[in-house]
Amino acid sequence: MAILFSHLSLPSNILYYITHPSEFLQKLSDIKDHAKTEAKHYWMGTKLLMAEIRTARKLMMRTLSGSPLTRRERKQVRGGRGGRDERR
Repeated sequence: MAILFSHLSLPSNILYYITHPSEFLQKLSDIKDHAKTEAKHYWMGTKLLMAEIRTARKLMMRTLSGSPLTRRERKQVRGGRGGRDERR
């Protein structure tokens, strides 16, 4: 098999994985696990962002309708966690 690939200009890592299928399957499994972890991370971040947007929308609607905000709501609007996140 090495004679067959000797004239091809494949990078050495591709040639390695072609000649070692078990290593290729392990690498594929590692890539799949990493992709799942990253997807979960971005999904959780998206859910948190949507929750903050929903809360901000409710507070904005209450303010525009003329209702006073509670102390906790004013603190949240002034820059609770959201303000610090934007400055990072």
